[in-house]
Amino acid sequence: FRRVLFRSYLNQKGPNVFFGVGTKISNALSVGITYSIDKNIQMRINDIPKTVMVDDIITPDGTVDYISELQQQSFAMPISYQIKADLSLGINLKYSIFKLNNQLDTLSGSSEIAYFRPQFGVLFFPNKALSIGATYLPEVKTFQGTMHYNEGQTEIVSPITQPSILGLGVTLSPANQWAFSAEYLHREYAKFNGLKDLSSFRIGIAYTPIKSLIL
Repeated sequence: FRRVLFRSYLNQKGPNVFFGVGTKISNALSVGITYSIDKNIQMRINDIPKTVMVDDIITPDGTVDYISELQQQSFAMPISYQIKADLSLGINLKYSIFKLNNQLDTLSGSSEIAYFRPQFGVLFFPNKALSIGATYLPEVKTFQGTMHYNEGQTEIVSPITQPSILGLGVTLSPANQWAFSAEYLHREYAKFNGLKDLSSFRIGIAYTPIKSLIL
């Protein structure tokens, strides 16, 4: 047997972009509008072995390269309502568009998928030094899109499910110059065959030596 090695690369194809504007409707209600390019990456796999059938025998026939490019654009409207001084509720109405281009040897294809997904959140301030938050993104199954394959076009009809996400976070600021944060995220993948739920935990530290600089 011959060991086959190929090279793979993941590159940032272009910059991530974010624009936004917001306004305060009243003392309790704030509304904003944002546009972002959340993902703009390219995956490339070089030297994939290619084979052909010769007299019913699989025969090596050089190598090919695989290129996949993904871009995600999002339009969102975040809304925040302060119920009282220590408690705020929020919702982010987000519409995303995925664009995917694939190329393998002489085969090429592209697809475009769009879907709407709200995000709900709550923020509680027990005291000036402590803030506690929670966020939830519900599962999304419905979408619309098209797929192009070597000059043909097909409507995408099979549902693709985005799993629900639950996030919990806490920030502690024991002094004016220091802040410590912790975040837990749980993604429900278990309902998909062969997958398990995915959980992650992150911590952060911020230091503000002067008002105009945060480290």
